[in-house]
Amino acid sequence: MIEINLGNPVRAKIVSAVIGQLSDGYWENSPKMNKYWRFARVEGIILKCNDERWDSGFSGKSEEDIKSWFASKLKTVVQEEVGNNKSGWSRDNMRISDYISYNNDITVSHCYECYDWLKGRTGHTYAFQLAENQPEYVKFKTTITNILKNSCKDLDWIDTEDLNVWIESIIAYYCSYHSELTKGGFNDKCFDDIDGKLGTEKYEFAWPRTGAAAEILDKALRSNSNYYIEITQKQGLSMNPEDCIKATYFEQIRPKIFEGMRKVLTGEGD
Repeated sequence: MIEINLGNPVRAKIVSAVIGQLSDGYWENSPKMNKYWRFARVEGIILKCNDERWDSGFSGKSEEDIKSWFASKLKTVVQEEVGNNKSGWSRDNMRISDYISYNNDITVSHCYECYDWLKGRTGHTYAFQLAENQPEYVKFKTTITNILKNSCKDLDWIDTEDLNVWIESIIAYYCSYHSELTKGGFNDKCFDDIDGKLGTEKYEFAWPRTGAAAEILDKALRSNSNYYIEITQKQGLSMNPEDCIKATYFEQIRPKIFEGMRKVLTGEGD
């Protein structure tokens, strides 16, 4: 098994979408792609390619080969959507890619950054990064980050790599809506729409799996098991450590995030 750390949740979502295009989208009627999508998956921010099966398209391929292969497929899909020209396939194009996005959160500019990274190219500037350097965006992101990190600390959760991957996936998810939330001032309709997407978040975040969740909750479960029994029952979930994290997020952490986002978006408390 070849495991490739994609570096962040946005690239992970993009590569996962490419795998989806191989099986059910752009290449759904191409049997020659079966040997690729059947042996590739993204878990968290890790791309896992089974190179051990004789019928796998990744057999005998190096990590660099695989990254370059996914880069070419990503470019093909996006160019099919926006065109192979300077205004379409461009680092400056902030058009949402319907072929790649799950929730209108991935632009062509994001896709180009992922393409460059997969190709090993550095030193470029992307339109989405320029937007993210604006003070309003930085304040928005900082607010969400502080709420998440402080909540985990207050809950006595153990700081692990899996916990930080989960935190980063939540930050990326909400920050992807910043431009829409601030369109024409505070877009309260968009805010309410996001607040109503509980089901979506169950699939968008890099939830720690059982073993990783048990490590994160180790001290908390031993010292405050009654709390987790109460909130999991309230959320209709089990006492599996993964469900304990989900219940805590939906019951306690998520309301704080939305309260913090509303304040920073409306300027309340400034």
